Amino acid sequence: MPELPKGVHFTLSPPKGTEEIISTDAIEFLAILHRTFDGRRKELLENRTKVQEDLDNVCSFSRLTNAFASSLESQISRNWR
Repeated sequence: MPELPKGVHFTLSPPKGTEEIISTDAIEFLAILHRTFDGRRKELLENRTKVQEDLDNVCSFSRLTNAFASSLESQISRNWR
């Protein structure tokens, strides 16, 4: 296993054989990517969750209004007979 850059640690052991393909430079590059973009990545994931909640609420409201409209239409139709 190559020496890890300062501040880098693995939470799991890398699979056997990866020491031959993962260099210290590659790990440093990944660490830079993580430090640069992880905050924004987390913001986007949080925003995605909020957008999905909004979409779920709109869909629920839409189903409710459709059910109400259908019921109202049925009642009007019966009253006109």
